[in-house]
Amino acid sequence: MTASNTTVLELLGKEVSFIYQRKIDLTDISSIIFSEKLSGIVTSVVLSLTGEPELSINDGDYYVYSDLIDFLRIPNN
Repeated sequence: MTASNTTVLELLGKEVSFIYQRKIDLTDISSIIFSEKLSGIVTSVVLSLTGEPELSINDGDYYVYSDLIDFLRIPNN
């Protein structure tokens, strides 16, 4: 995770990388979990009173912030 003083809003426009695990149910008792390593620029952040923050990279899919594994903000050179 990022430093504890970093908020999700501060990630807008920043380059990040993380691992996301996607679960696909095959049957009622069987499923597959795919791990994807993703990176890009945070282009959108969704805040909700009733849910967890979500973010999107490169205007793509949205990911729940707390579900991201090995989250890293890539420093600018």
